[in-house]
Amino acid sequence: MKEFIKIIDKILDRSRLEPASRCWIWIGQKQRQGYGKLYIGSHRYMLAHRAAYWAFCGDLPPDLDVLHRCDVPACVNPNHLWLGTQADNNRDMMGKGRASCLRGAAHGRAKLTEEQVRNIRETTAALRPGRTRIRSAGTYSQEEFARLYGVSPRAIDKVLRRENWRVTP
Repeated sequence: MKEFIKIIDKILDRSRLEPASRCWIWIGQKQRQGYGKLYIGSHRYMLAHRAAYWAFCGDLPPDLDVLHRCDVPACVNPNHLWLGTQADNNRDMMGKGRASCLRGAAHGRAKLTEEQVRNIRETTAALRPGRTRIRSAGTYSQEEFARLYGVSPRAIDKVLRRENWRVTP
């Protein structure tokens, strides 16, 4: 019981009320992703929002995650927390438009545009499997496309095999 009270005290001591959102923002140590860390021993820690749910709401089944209604990783307000599965968390993320499923040219590491991908596929459509070049048909080899677009031959190969840019025709 003493440890339980200590955890509640730590949560209240290391959080500050954000008046507009009513979030209790964790001001203690945090992970890189913004989730609070609450030490419960000399070398063990628990995520602060999980500790807050456990301290204020009760049991934490091992197969369930503690999710945020407010979408603020540093929030430890028990009224903003709920239990759910990883699937619930994914549905919540998708429903709120927080998924980072950027595809095609919108992806931050994309080096080609959709127009370039279509051009590569249309130009090489005449190529037979295993054949790299038909100069008379006006097509290019993967190496030539790679030089032309400033990418590696492997990137061109992935475009042609639809390992990358699957949704682009």
